Amino acid sequence: MIRKMAEMTWYELDELARDETLIFLPISPLEQHGPHLPVGLDLYGTEYLARRTAELFVFENPEWTVLLPPPMPLGSNAFDFPGGMFTRQRVLRDLLVDYCGALARHGFKNIVFMSVHGGTGHIVAMEEASEMINKKYDARTVSPTGALAMKFFSGAYEADLDRMLSKPLTQEEKDLLRNDWHAGRWETSLMLVIAADMVRSNYRELEPVVESDFRKVNDDLIRNIGGGAGYLGDPARATKEFGEAMVKLLVRDAVTIIEKIVVQGHAVGAQERSPLYDIPFMRTDFVRNSVAVGAGVLLTLLGGIPLVDAVMKGSLQIPGLDIAEKPKKDDE
Repeated sequence: MIRKMAEMTWYELDELARDETLIFLPISPLEQHGPHLPVGLDLYGTEYLARRTAELFVFENPEWTVLLPPPMPLGSNAFDFPGGMFTRQRVLRDLLVDYCGALARHGFKNIVFMSVHGGTGHIVAMEEASEMINKKYDARTVSPTGALAMKFFSGAYEADLDRMLSKPLTQEEKDLLRNDWHAGRWETSLMLVIAADMVRSNYRELEPVVESDFRKVNDDLIRNIGGGAGYLGDPARATKEFGEAMVKLLVRDAVTIIEKIVVQGHAVGAQERSPLYDIPFMRTDFVRNSVAVGAGVLLTLLGGIPLVDAVMKGSLQIPGLDIAEKPKKDDE
């Protein structure tokens, strides 16, 4: 059974069996998607994929209840264009921990973060929040977005697409799909599935804009490549058929991940998240932790505990750095 969470009373929610209730949280920011797609694409797409994933999950696990809250217009690492609404990575992570904490305190500990926004910090923030919630509340929370995105960009879906589409992909199409970073063939096709009337007809006239090195994808690049139109990929090749095929593949793999973590009770591992999670400088607390470690090393080199004692007493004197409190003037 699938229910819209916002329409339920707290009495009805409290009657649900916690061990067989799964909550999907659709999370994506508003962000520009070229001259042909609405800024709400990620939010529309996330809500749609959450519902489709919930439908397949319940079909395979009919004893479960899935709750769908309203989509949350939240996200980080979006392109900074007019109409964009996004947060810092830390804010997103901490908001998700707080939101899910409110659910977990009342026994709702099976939670899935759904998103079609591919910002690297956004993906890592969701994965970090999932890990923190699982540890703090003994929950079963998972964010499959990163793992699915990596499969897409690695070409892992090409064989499936060849089988599902009326015409197999050419090698040129496969090469372009591996660089379909933003508002290209995939996202345009997704919007043709969800609401074709929101796709501006000029998408058929857009030339491919290609950047093969993902490390170069940033605000400066997207403002200067392809005339600064705001897309990276090949939107002109978008079709509803392609969108429907990709949705089926993503939903299939999302349900596999969810069942492994939530139903079977496995811990979230490398196969269920993005490799970005394991890159130290991608983590939310990287700078803060680096500063703390650096300060600790400095304290050790300069004398350790006696130095700390001097700092606490306000008696430390270092040329150019006066830590001792100065007397205040009368007018201060």
